[in-house]
Amino acid sequence: MKIQSQERVQDFARLVGGDDIRSKRLAFVTGASLARIQAKRLTDRPGVEFFSNPDTALNWLREPEAAIDGGAR
Repeated sequence: MKIQSQERVQDFARLVGGDDIRSKRLAFVTGASLARIQAKRLTDRPGVEFFSNPDTALNWLREPEAAIDGGAR
C-alpha cells in the first residue's frame, strides 16, 4: 500500500466506516509504516486490523472471535 492521494484516503474512510460493511473483521496488509499510519488514522472501528505480513493477517482472520485481542501486528 503506497501513500495515497486525499481522494483515495476519503474513499478508504468511506469503505471502512460505512454501515454497509458486513464483515466482522477486516485485515489490511500494508508495506510502508507511513501508509499503515495513514490507514489506521481513518478508522477506530472494532475488528479492523493492519498487518505487515499477509500470513499473519490471514491467521488473524481465521482465529476464533474470542481469541482476538486487537492491535496492529
